[in-house]
Amino acid sequence: MSQRRYIKATKEGKTKILDEFSTANVYSRFYAARILSLYPGKVIGYSMVGGKKIKYVIGKKRKQKG
Repeated sequence: MSQRRYIKATKEGKTKILDEFSTANVYSRFYAARILSLYPGKVIGYSMVGGKKIKYVIGKKRKQKG
């Protein structure tokens, strides 16, 4: 999978992988880099909901109330 290769690659390797991936999938390089750099457990953002800070993590299930 190109995602694992991308994360482990050097800068030159990442450039080559980005070129291939963005051309094959018709994505912009910025969006392609964003997709390829995601991995399970990575925090992608925070949000304030009802006065509480919510953390968004790749591959984590939401906690259920109850």
